[in-house]
Parts: sequence; structure tokens; C-alpha cells
Amino acid sequence: MKKISIFILAIVSIVALSSCEKDQKFPEDLPIETAKVNSVTAYFTNLDASTTVTTVFTRSAITNVVVTLNDGTKLYEGNINDDFTIDYDVTEKQFLNNHDEDYLDLHYELSIKNTTKTFKFDKWIKRSSAISSELGSKLFPFKVYEKSPLVDKIYYKVVTNGTKLDKVTAQFKVGEEGDYKDFTSAFSSTETKDSLYVKGNDVNWSVGDEVFVKFTAIAGSRTDVSEVSFVVAKNTIANATAMDLLPELSLTDLKGYSLKDKEEVLITSKACHIKYTGDITNVNTPQEITALNGIKFVELTGDSKDESSVVALKNLYDAGVAGAITSIVNPLVGQTYVTYFTDIDGEENKNYVGVLTITGRNISDNPEANHIAFDYAVSEYNLDR
Repeated sequence: MKKISIFILAIVSIVALSSCEKDQKFPEDLPIETAKVNSVTAYFTNLDASTTVTTVFTRSAITNVVVTLNDGTKLYEGNINDDFTIDYDVTEKQFLNNHDEDYLDLHYELSIKNTTKTFKFDKWIKRSSAISSELGSKLFPFKVYEKSPLVDKIYYKVVTNGTKLDKVTAQFKVGEEGDYKDFTSAFSSTETKDSLYVKGNDVNWSVGDEVFVKFTAIAGSRTDVSEVSFVVAKNTIANATAMDLLPELSLTDLKGYSLKDKEEVLITSKACHIKYTGDITNVNTPQEITALNGIKFVELTGDSKDESSVVALKNLYDAGVAGAITSIVNPLVGQTYVTYFTDIDGEENKNYVGVLTITGRNISDNPEANHIAFDYAVSEYNLDR
């Protein structure tokens, strides 16, 4: 007599935000070739009061099905025919009374045609989180810099089994042992998909701080949470631009330099921050970088000349501002200065930290050859927004 091998396909498909299965085995010794359980599916999240479990039988020689829980609760009992689907509900209370970690054991007992045998097997459904969150987008890496107004986003998504979402809130804490607190502008959204804007100057974070952000989804009396974390990065001064500060060669060429825009501007402009000063007809006259519109310079020495942190540079400026100068006379190559200023950008005032390093200086009888060369870098810095 030919031996027939029988394969029974049993798939649990948990359509949820995170999927995971226990090891599952299905009896391989069903004596009827046409007996087949095609799938067992469920969708159950932490915000749902109940879910419907669907089991699909195809080409079935199964005559009766009984489904029970660990505590003996009978979820389903009935006769079935070929190509039959059964549905039964699992409530939150049943899940809580019978679950193993995040899983609920479903015990199936099948009666098969033309045999007195019954076959038992288990399936598991998982109650999954309804909310997920992620840092930034797939196209751009997520970064939050200390004391920086640069904005990045944290996205969340809520999916339930038809349960209406009331709202999602967000809080943060610094370090695993910290306490959660609201952002400067408390976050609340009724959207199932939304994003939280995060910037380093919104909260007094420091370089290296590990910040945890918790989203809480609320639906009636039920809540669910998702947490992400990031490390605050150093806010460094922008790349330097090389520039020549030229003397005023004629009345129509009264140009200076904008430290914010890093470009030549008319001296009469409010955007003009420095100009070249010196008698171009007399090589013995001092050359100067003269500050305009409230600009002051604090000289950096020693290791501070190599500082790149915007926050540290602002602290150096504050420490030396009492002795700050408004004119750099006969500058020498290698001298480095930090400045801090406010500029009107659109309808709001923005603060900037800049670093100016002298790279060259020429004095000759040829006025057109005279200049002061420097590298200049600037970054926005604002604690008030």
C-alpha cells in the first residue's frame, strides 16, 4: 500500500506594528489527505478591547472544531464543511486572564471524517503595540545639536483594530534614570500619523546627553507607549570662507563686509559689520579692521583658537567681552577673534557666533594691492527660541 505524506499548512499572521511568533508545530499525522488548515489570523493591539480571530479551512475533511483558552473558556465549537471559515472573538479580559507574556494560547481540537480520532494543536496570537515611532526620515539622518535652532522630526504612527484614537502626547527625559517632562511647547495631536519637531535650543540639553522621547497614545481608558532615544551632538561652527577686506578706493566703492552673510555690502547698510580702515596713500598708516553696528571682537589665544563648539565659543566671548575691542589694528597672520551679534532675519532677531582668523595682510604703495585677508565662519546661536 502506498504511503501518503501529508503536509498541513498553518500560518499565524499578526498584522500589527511588530510581529513575532513562538515556535509552532502542527500535527503531521492527519490520516486524511484533504484535511488542511490554511491560516489563523488576528489583529489585536493594546488599545483594542477585543479582536476577531479567523481560521480558514480549505479542502477540509474536518467535521468539528473546538477552540478553548488555558482557563477552559470555550471560544468556538461547531461543525464545519469544505472550504469553511470560522470567526470568534477574544476580549481584553480573556487575553489578560490567559496570556503568556504578550501571547495568548489558542487550543484547537479537530474531529476528522471517517475516524474516531481527534487532533489537538495550539496557535498563538500576540497583542501588539498600537503605536510606533522613529527618528527622522529614511532619506536624512536624525541629528539634534546642542543649543541649535536646527529642527529635526520624530515620527509616530498609530494603528488599531478599529478603536478610535483620542490623542497622542509626547514627553522627554534626559538619561534612563531621568523623569519625563513636557517639552517647552507641550505636544498633543489627534492624528494617527504625525511628527514632533525637536531642536537643541528648545530644551537645555548638553553635548552627549541621551534624550528619551515617549509618545503616549490614548483611546478611552487605554494607553499605549512608544519610546525612542538620541544623543545630543556638538553644534560646531560652520565651514570658514576666505575673504579679502579691501580699502575704500573711491567714493563709489564704500564697501564693507557682512559677517552674517559672509559677503561684501555697502558700508551704509545695517548688514555691514566690518570695514577696512587706513590711509592708502601712506604705507606707514596703520591698517585696521573696524567694527560697525555694535560688533565687538574678543581675541582667542592658545588652545581656544582651535575651539569649534558654538556654545564654547559663545562662553569664551562672554568671558572676554569686558575687554572686547572694536578695531583690530595692524592685524597679524594667525590672530583669531570671536564675535557675537544679533541680526534681523525676516521678522525676527537671530543671534550668531562668528570666528575670524587673519590669514594675510599686504601694505604697499599700490593701493589696489592693499588688503587684509581672513577666514571667517559663522553659525546661528539662540537660546531664546
